[in-house]
Amino acid sequence: DDFLSYIDQEQLPPMLLDLLDEAAVTDLFQSGCLVAEIRDYRRYINDPVTLAASATATNNTGSVPHSDTRHVLLRPTTQSIAADVAFMTRDKEWSSGEKLRLESELVRATARPLCLSPDLSVSIMSRRLHTHHNSINTHGLRLAAKRTSQASLNRQKKFEEGPLPKCLRLYKYLSDKKEKRPLAKSIAKPLVPIATDRTMDPVSSELFDGLVPSLDVFMKNVIEEVEKHAKPLERPPETNDNSLHFVEEYTLETEKGQGRIYLTKLTIYQRKTDEVFCGELYVDRDYQEGKANGSTCTFKHSSLQSVHRYITQFREIFSEVGRKSVKITHVVAGQPPRVFHTQGSRERSVQATDQMRQAAAVAAAAAVQQQQQLQPQLKQQQQLQQQQQQ
Repeated sequence: DDFLSYIDQEQLPPMLLDLLDEAAVTDLFQSGCLVAEIRDYRRYINDPVTLAASATATNNTGSVPHSDTRHVLLRPTTQSIAADVAFMTRDKEWSSGEKLRLESELVRATARPLCLSPDLSVSIMSRRLHTHHNSINTHGLRLAAKRTSQASLNRQKKFEEGPLPKCLRLYKYLSDKKEKRPLAKSIAKPLVPIATDRTMDPVSSELFDGLVPSLDVFMKNVIEEVEKHAKPLERPPETNDNSLHFVEEYTLETEKGQGRIYLTKLTIYQRKTDEVFCGELYVDRDYQEGKANGSTCTFKHSSLQSVHRYITQFREIFSEVGRKSVKITHVVAGQPPRVFHTQGSRERSVQATDQMRQAAAVAAAAAVQQQQQLQPQLKQQQQLQQQQQQ
C-alpha cells in the first residue's frame, strides 16, 4: 500500500533506493526524475487467457496489447534525498558542513527549473491537471477504501474470531445474551386502536358490548374509577406567613472514646406559604454542653414522605444499620420528647452471652434438683436388694 501511494503521488519510493544503487543500469534518471511504466490489468483480470497472452506477447515482442499503460515521473522527496546523503557518507568521516553542501548539490540537481517569466495560463493548466488527477484521491476516500479492502475485512474477521480483551467481556456476554433471546419476546405486540367501530373477539366483546369504546367513553370510565378510589385533599388556607414552623427534631448521640460525644441534630421545619419542608442538620464531633462548635447545613423537601425517607436513611447511616449504640431523642411539636437507644453489636453479643450463661445455670440447677429428688428412691432400691440377698 505504501509503495502504491508513492507511485500515485508521483514520488520516488525510499524502498527502491537500495535496488537502484545495486543495479548495473546507468542513466536511470532523466532531469532528476525516474521514469516508471505502469501497466493496469484490472480491466482484464477476469480473463486469464488474455493475461497469459499478454505475458507471452511481452516476452516475445515487448508490446503489451491487453493492458492500460502509462508513464509516471517519480521525483525525489526530502526523505529520499536524506537517504541518499546517508548512503553516500557512510564510508568516510564527513563533517556536518560537508554533508549540508552535498545535500544542497543534490537538491539543486534534482529540483525543477525555475520559471523567471511566469505565465498565468501555465498555472491554470497545471492546476486543472492536478485537480483532475486528485479529484477522487482525497484522504477520506483513501481511508474508506482501506476500510472496505479485502485485507481490512480479513483482519476484522480474524479479530472477531479471536478472544476479546478483559475490558470487553461484559459487552460480549450482553451481546450474546441479546442474540439468544427468543423471537417471541422481541416482537412488540401491536397496539389496539381506541377510537374505532370494528368488532372484536368474543372475550373483548363481552367487556365492550361488541365494539371498542370511543375515546370519550373510555376517559369517562377512567374518571369514574379514579373518583371511586381517590381521596381528595383539602386545599391549605392561603396565608402570607413566610416563617418556618417547627415540625420535629431528632438528636442522635454516641460516644467516640476518651469521653468525647459525637452529636448530630436534625431539625425539620415547614413553611406554610408553599408547604415546603426545610431541614437543618447540625454535626458536632466533640460536643460540649453550652457550646456550639459544630457545622450546620440546610436542605429542602417537597413532601412529608420524602422527609421520612431522609430521616430513616440518616438514622441507618449514623447507627451503621444498628451496629453502633446510639441515644436518640425525638421531639415532635406539641408532644413530650421520647428517648430510646439502639443496641450495638458488642452489646447484643454481651447480652446473648449473658442469656446463654443464665440458661446454662438454670439447666444445671434443674439437674441438681432432679438428682436430689431421685436419691431417696435409689436408697430404697438398694435396701430392697440387700434384703433379698439375705
